[in-house]
Amino acid sequence: MNEAENDKSLKLSNILKKGNWTVKQFYPIENTNNFEVKIIFKNLPGVLISDFFAPNTINHLSMNKDKVYITSTGIDDVSWKYELDRISED
Repeated sequence: MNEAENDKSLKLSNILKKGNWTVKQFYPIENTNNFEVKIIFKNLPGVLISDFFAPNTINHLSMNKDKVYITSTGIDDVSWKYELDRISED
């Protein structure tokens, strides 16, 4: 993992420290420019979500209020898009 990737992973971990989150994964629909949205985690503590992304390479990370947008490459060498929605700040 290079320094930029490490910085994004650390930034994501810091964002997810508090609260519960829902994670949506965007699956491309074949032969279209559209995506199917699948909820892969619902209302889980951010530390668990952070653990899920730990082995991944974070290619893109941005935040808008209580939403985080990520593009990451997993151990399967496939790039996926995610939206993380903050449910609570407990």
